[in-house]
Amino acid sequence: MAAEATPLRHPRRLLSSPYILLFGFVLLIFAGGLLLALPIANQQEGFTSPVTSFFTAISAVTVTGHTVVNSGTYWSGFGQAVIFLLM
Repeated sequence: MAAEATPLRHPRRLLSSPYILLFGFVLLIFAGGLLLALPIANQQEGFTSPVTSFFTAISAVTVTGHTVVNSGTYWSGFGQAVIFLLM
């Protein structure tokens, strides 16, 4: 009687590649949206609305080019640098 070979066990990965990619996009969008909402990121006084900052962050990460405001006049140098890094 031959001994049965036990199947090889592969360690289960915590996250598969699609989930790593998805969470990377979500993390970049969340961090970029928060940074763009700061008062230092725009030319006006005060915080940027969450809709504007997160829409701009999503647009920059996905490289669609859609904007709600004029990027050259609304965002400060810091805000433009954040958008550049998100792209």
